[in-house]
Amino acid sequence: MSYNTGLIISLAFVIVFFVFAVDLISLQSIYTDLDSKAIAIGYLISQSGSLDQEFIADLEEKYNVTFTCEDNCTPRFKDVVKYKLGVEYTPLIIAKEQMIIEVHRSTIIGYYM
Repeated sequence: MSYNTGLIISLAFVIVFFVFAVDLISLQSIYTDLDSKAIAIGYLISQSGSLDQEFIADLEEKYNVTFTCEDNCTPRFKDVVKYKLGVEYTPLIIAKEQMIIEVHRSTIIGYYM
């Protein structure tokens, strides 16, 4: 009888740790994906040379991210543009509400021409 009770209790702990590990792996995967999108978006911003609302809406639709310009949103040639990309994530066990995963990046206008 005690064997069955111990097995049931240990399975409960194993399941909780498994779900926690799935959350951590999902967070890492989302962050890696966001990082690669940030590199591609930085290249496009550098080539485009402007950050108008149409360009930002295009980026958000194409890459499925939330784009926020942090500094120098009307850049000129050789200016540094700082931006942030975010994605919402609903964790399984880490938090009860949605989390926003963000990366902060910068690019130089005209660097890739």
